[in-house]
Amino acid sequence: MKKYKYIKILLGMVIFSTALFSEPQQKIFPVSPYVDPSQLSIPGGKHSFYKIPWRAYLETVPGIKFLDGVGFHYTIPVRANQDVLVRMLAESGFKRARIEIPWCGINWEETGLRENAEKEILKKLSACKKYNIRPLILLSAHHGFPCPARGFKKKVVKDAPSGSRKLVLSDVKGLVPGYTGISNLTGYKMAEVIFKEIDEKTNTVVLSKPLPKSIKAGEEIPMARLKYRPFYPTWTPQFQETMNGWLKYVDIVCDTVKKMGFKEFDVEIWNELTFGSDFVERAIVKYYSPPPEEANPPDETDWIFYSKEIPVSDDVFAVLITLGNLYPNLDLWIDDVSFKKKGGKNLIKNGGFENISEKNPQLPELWSASFSSPDKIYLDTSIKHTGEKSICLSKKGKHKKIVQLFYLGNGGGIRQKFEPGEYIFSCWMKVKGKNVTYGLDGVHGAGAGIIVEHKNGKTDRYSVKAKRIYPPVLWEIGRQTVNFVKKKYPEVKCIWGFSNTTFFRYAVPILPPGMDGQSYHPYMGIKKFPEQEARPKDNLEGFTPDLKLILPEGWSCTFVQTESLMRLINPEARKKKPEGVEKFEHYMSEHGFYPRGMGIKDRNKALIVKAKCLIRSLLFWLNKGIKAQYIHCAWQKDDLDMGILLSRSVELNSYPEGEKLNEYLSPALKALKNVVKKFEGSKQLSKTRNLDFEVFATGKQKKIFEGDRTHPPLYHRDVFVILPYQINEKKFVIPLYVMTYDITKEIEREYYILKVKNVKGKRAKISYYDPLKDEKVPFEIKKVSQADITLYLPVVDYPYLLTIEEE
Repeated sequence: MKKYKYIKILLGMVIFSTALFSEPQQKIFPVSPYVDPSQLSIPGGKHSFYKIPWRAYLETVPGIKFLDGVGFHYTIPVRANQDVLVRMLAESGFKRARIEIPWCGINWEETGLRENAEKEILKKLSACKKYNIRPLILLSAHHGFPCPARGFKKKVVKDAPSGSRKLVLSDVKGLVPGYTGISNLTGYKMAEVIFKEIDEKTNTVVLSKPLPKSIKAGEEIPMARLKYRPFYPTWTPQFQETMNGWLKYVDIVCDTVKKMGFKEFDVEIWNELTFGSDFVERAIVKYYSPPPEEANPPDETDWIFYSKEIPVSDDVFAVLITLGNLYPNLDLWIDDVSFKKKGGKNLIKNGGFENISEKNPQLPELWSASFSSPDKIYLDTSIKHTGEKSICLSKKGKHKKIVQLFYLGNGGGIRQKFEPGEYIFSCWMKVKGKNVTYGLDGVHGAGAGIIVEHKNGKTDRYSVKAKRIYPPVLWEIGRQTVNFVKKKYPEVKCIWGFSNTTFFRYAVPILPPGMDGQSYHPYMGIKKFPEQEARPKDNLEGFTPDLKLILPEGWSCTFVQTESLMRLINPEARKKKPEGVEKFEHYMSEHGFYPRGMGIKDRNKALIVKAKCLIRSLLFWLNKGIKAQYIHCAWQKDDLDMGILLSRSVELNSYPEGEKLNEYLSPALKALKNVVKKFEGSKQLSKTRNLDFEVFATGKQKKIFEGDRTHPPLYHRDVFVILPYQINEKKFVIPLYVMTYDITKEIEREYYILKVKNVKGKRAKISYYDPLKDEKVPFEIKKVSQADITLYLPVVDYPYLLTIEEE
């Protein structure tokens, strides 16, 4: 009977074969090698339109990891039936939910959540508990309402023009210096201008920075009394006061989730630094100008670690302060370093800056170097791409921003502009008399030094020993949060969220000890080239195509910018972890698809495009190194927006049954549900079997973009995607598709020959399935053996699922 059934399957394939091969023999184009490690070989700072970094590696991932990794951002409105919609998402395959509980959700007394916030949060957590959804709790403090606060209004009694440093009010009752301020002067920001001093006799307040706009006498202006100050630098008692308040908030949140029955859940420390983050990032210069004196570092005797005059002759090419192999993230301070020519004169080069990096062929990997102005300071930023991290310091003056470094692989960095009056993670310098003090966003440990490079190749080295180290604000918030959570809630995982839009803010090994993971927000959006090419001079091949990029996976799976996520999530990079962590995971805590933003105006097309985007993105990232992906978002009021649920689903009071359920399931949820069915029976596997593939494109070859006389086109075959998942010891599901760069343009089926190696082909059950249309896809078995299977099959711009089950 078994044999007869197998013959029937083969006969069916022969019938399909007749249809597929009715046309004349087509030309074959090998994609060789399909797995190509050189695709990841690109220096830090460089970008490329030809490198396909996800093709640098191929792993067989347990199917259960896909099933466990599907999440949504909880945006279901309060008026909706939470039970109905969360059930709909859960039954479609979602296993995780990201729920924001901001610091302002805590009551003034810090005894629990505010009443309105508590009702909403408990409803969400209750629905998640009922349907076995694991919560990821987002911890945040948006500067529009950053912490527990009390809002009110006061009347201005005297005109205050823009730029004023004082304000006269009708009364100053309830105002507290350092904690009270004027809100929403230039945007949504509570206590935007803080009251430094308050004169109760004259009802006059001294402002923390110049008034950004004029205020007329008689106006009632919004104000707020913050429970805590914006974050000061970490060496101040003000920092720790605010930090203690943050930890009270973290405790209330974790306790609330635990009391709802969740022993294991995740917390994400911060959302996005691209907006709403003034309260935590460089807060001292965003609320104050100039920064208050109490924010200055302690007296030099408390933290000097290096003090020496270094002789510099006319033949000096560069003076580098090197971080060696140290951890580039804590503050390392250098005091009293001066560089002098022989004879005692200051080192000056035309009183300003001059880039000399290209004048010395002995240092071709030095990004940039500059001579200084009269204060004996050697300037500017440089990184060597040799694995040794080096920096030349910059700029005279008091409280100047130095630089922020993004470490890419074994080196590389991004220069930033110098802005007067700003810190960046406590990176700054000050001039005290003739002494210059530098702060680096720096290092931790011993072994740093100063290197003087001479034109003749001679190198003088000076060692450095640190006496005291001050961590930057974001890092210290993370460290204390992790320490607190791990001590009181040991089953809770902590995820670093400060790098989710600037992926390389900190190298993974130097994240706070105990941090379990890091999150990213690589939204797809639209990118147009050459208009939006970042730093054309850093184009690896020197060629920029005419290209519009609308990728469901997001641009960060490519190298169109140097900050590709593939630098962080490839197998070798995933081995890196902070201290005290057994396994470090990578999370995509937001990723979404916005049809209106893609230029789509038709609702039906929008729903289909979101379905393609959803399954394409989830199957890709959960195979390539992401632990969990949270789709932004669960619901929005218009189907042309980002919601995965249909907009009208909020009307449901009870769960729809039978055919009515189909009416309320979006194409995206139906497609995901169909994918999940193919992963049924996924087991915990101690080890997966790595499959190997040979790929051959056939027929007329379509292009992603055109080349020119010296640069070839990029073809569809170059972005042919293979994503092997293993369901059990004998069964594999392998999504296949063409990663077209514009998902709004549908493509016709293209045909490929695929050789799957390291599978027992003989008597294996093979099927091919379209989860979007819920139908079988015809294909041909060309050859089977005990070690491989060769297939001829069609591919489109979203995943078809190839299933192979060995006998």
